[in-house]
Amino acid sequence: MAFAIPALVALPLAFYAYGSSLLGYAVQTPPAGDFDVVHASVEGDRVLLLVRGAGGVRLHQTPATEASRKAAGEAQANLEKGLPVKGRKGAPGADNNDGELVFYVLPPTAAPKG
Repeated sequence: MAFAIPALVALPLAFYAYGSSLLGYAVQTPPAGDFDVVHASVEGDRVLLLVRGAGGVRLHQTPATEASRKAAGEAQANLEKGLPVKGRKGAPGADNNDGELVFYVLPPTAAPKG
């Protein structure tokens, strides 16, 4: 019985640490380079992006501006239609935005297989 109490304290903490290591956490920086959008949502004053990049799948949290809210909503609508959505951070001047994220939909023939 003396072993049961420490085990009841340690097991939930171990499960929490294991679950956190699997799921990761949201980083505050926008994704770098080209990336595939897996999920996009607007939560209050932030935009949550689940993206697949060179380093694997990662959850990013960025401030919600009017443009980013609209872009994230359009990206999620396209994902729900089954269209592949890619993205990148826009270059100021080149994309007519000030460093906002740019999302674009690949035509079905250009979608990667697999």
